[in-house]
Amino acid sequence: AFGCGGFVYAGVVGVVLARLGQSRMVRLGGVLAGGGLLGMALAAQAWAFIGCALLVGVGFFMIHNTIQVRVTEVAPQARGSAIAMHSFSFFIGQSVGAALMGVVLAVMGSALAFAWVAVALVGLGWWLGRR
Repeated sequence: AFGCGGFVYAGVVGVVLARLGQSRMVRLGGVLAGGGLLGMALAAQAWAFIGCALLVGVGFFMIHNTIQVRVTEVAPQARGSAIAMHSFSFFIGQSVGAALMGVVLAVMGSALAFAWVAVALVGLGWWLGRR
């Protein structure tokens, strides 16, 4: 369902970007991803969990793709280096994040871990929206 969120994002990004602009779209992405994760933490049925995972996917792609676009605009004279640094950071973050989430899951349990990440994603979306 998370991956299907990418398809949903691709289908609506033009309209959403035209109506909201980049800053508000990335904030909406944080709210959708965070809300979806919070819903996953509270979901009692599989269908609810799957629906929430779809929301997380849509929100994630709103954040991630906005960051990718901004990376290409930051330093036009060093675009290749900027993209390489973004890719490095993204994949290191995935590696380290997975290990840290394993520890958080073991210590806090899944509901609190998902809720903690939900708050972090909402904060990330709002912070990026200010830039």
